[in-house]
Amino acid sequence: LENNPVVLKPDAGSHGKNIKLAEGQQQLLAILSEIGPSIINPIGVLAQELVHKWFFDLRIIVAKERGKEAYCYPTAMARTGLNDFRTNAYLGNMVFGIKLPQKIRENAVKCAESIAKDCEAWVIALDAMIDFGEEIPIDKHIISEFEKLAPLFNEIQRIKSQKVNKENFCSWNKKLEEAFQSYANSKAYCNIKEEIEKSVKNMEHRVVFHEANSCPDFWEQTRLAAGIDLAKQLLLCAESLLNKQAYIST
Repeated sequence: LENNPVVLKPDAGSHGKNIKLAEGQQQLLAILSEIGPSIINPIGVLAQELVHKWFFDLRIIVAKERGKEAYCYPTAMARTGLNDFRTNAYLGNMVFGIKLPQKIRENAVKCAESIAKDCEAWVIALDAMIDFGEEIPIDKHIISEFEKLAPLFNEIQRIKSQKVNKENFCSWNKKLEEAFQSYANSKAYCNIKEEIEKSVKNMEHRVVFHEANSCPDFWEQTRLAAGIDLAKQLLLCAESLLNKQAYIST
C-alpha cells in the first residue's frame, strides 16, 4: 500500500464505530499503537485500502437453499454518507433501494459461493463499493436533495427509536412502513436513487466486494429499502436443511 490511505476497523463488526482513516504510514502506526484485541474483536483490527466510492456503498444479499442454485436478489440497499468516508446505516445514514445490473449480480454470486464453499444453505450479505478511482466531489444538487429528504428520514429514525415489544409490534411496524413509504415516494428520494443507479450501471465493471456478513443486520432497513425479508429467507434455508434431515431419518 506504500503511503496510500488505509481504513482500519474492528475485525468482527463495528456498527460504523471505531473505524479510522490513516492518511499515511505515520498515522497508520499511531492508530495501530492504540488498538488492542477485545472479546468481540479478538484479532483487533482489519485494514483495507481506501476505495473512492463517492457518497454510497451497497449491501447485496445472496442466498442459497439446499438443492438450489445460489441467488442474488435484484435489489440492493445503497447506504449513503455525505459527512465522511463511513456509510454505515447504524450511523443514521439514509438508505435507498436500487436495482442491480446483471453483471454485478453474477459477480456477487461468485463471491458468495467462494465464501460459503461446500455449505448447502446460507444467506450472505455482501458489502460492495464502486471504485471511482479518485475522490469525486458531491455537487450542490445532490446535497440539496438530501436536505429535502432529511425530515422524512428523521421521522423513520424517530419511530425506530421507540420501545418495541410483542404487544405493540404490529402497530409500531405499521407506523414504520408508512413513514418509509412517505420517504420513498418523495421526489428527492427518486432523484437520488436515479443518480445512484446510473452510477452503478455505468461503473458495473468497477465493483469491489470488501466485506461479508453471515448474519445480516438492520432487517428493517433491508426489508423496507430493498424489499428483502431476511427472516423469511433464513427460514427457507433452514427448512431446506430440515427436509434433508427428515429424508435421511426415513
